Amino acid sequence: MRLRLTKNRLVVLFILTITVLAALVLSFRTIDIGGTKRGSDNNTLGIRLGLDLQGGTQLVYRTDDPSVTSSQMDGLVDVISRRINGFGVSEPLIQRQGANEIIIQLPG
Repeated sequence: MRLRLTKNRLVVLFILTITVLAALVLSFRTIDIGGTKRGSDNNTLGIRLGLDLQGGTQLVYRTDDPSVTSSQMDGLVDVISRRINGFGVSEPLIQRQGANEIIIQLPG
């Protein structure tokens, strides 16, 4: 029984050591994957910050009229998308949530 515990601890220690060594090796190398770079000379990762970190506005539009159809809501999403894209806002998020809500997220 004691031998099994010691063996398990050695396996865990070995895995931890390999993980730490791999992290150290990768942290000092430049890696280019699909146009995003990570390394000591270029820290660009291509990660988009969310509204909580970057800042911006979130709007939730809700209809009170129960007779609004799904196609009318889809049409409203299209109209709002065209208007926002006309201003040149980068990467707006306009989507339906449920049957009677539209969420609009504008970064920046």
